[in-house]
Amino acid sequence: MSTGVNIFPAESPPVDTRSQFEDLADLLPEAMLLVDMDGLIQATNAAARRQLGKLDIEPGLTALAALCIEPPQQVAEYLRNCRRVVALMPATLTFRLPCGTALPLRAQGARFAPGAQPTSCWVLLRLIPKHAAE
Repeated sequence: MSTGVNIFPAESPPVDTRSQFEDLADLLPEAMLLVDMDGLIQATNAAARRQLGKLDIEPGLTALAALCIEPPQQVAEYLRNCRRVVALMPATLTFRLPCGTALPLRAQGARFAPGAQPTSCWVLLRLIPKHAAE
């Protein structure tokens, strides 16, 4: 039965994607990053800040590829694939820590803005220590 009232207005107010991510992601125990379509890290959750705390991550300025050992083209292709599909995309990303050691993490990436075009949406990355994921 329809009341004739549209509860979904034609124009929705703009959503602050970063704060929306932080509100939800800080509640989760896994490290999570929000990466924009240019590969820049836009936000991290509390677990990521603990796990990757030795890395100098400035939201909106730090490129994910700059923190990884993998070639930049490989990281960019992985992010493109994450934006194209709805399912979680697995990968291994190895972060280069300032002390010279490598931190391999199992990544699961997914499109963050479900209704958005694949070329304009961001990617949510869940990062799990490699030894815990096996």
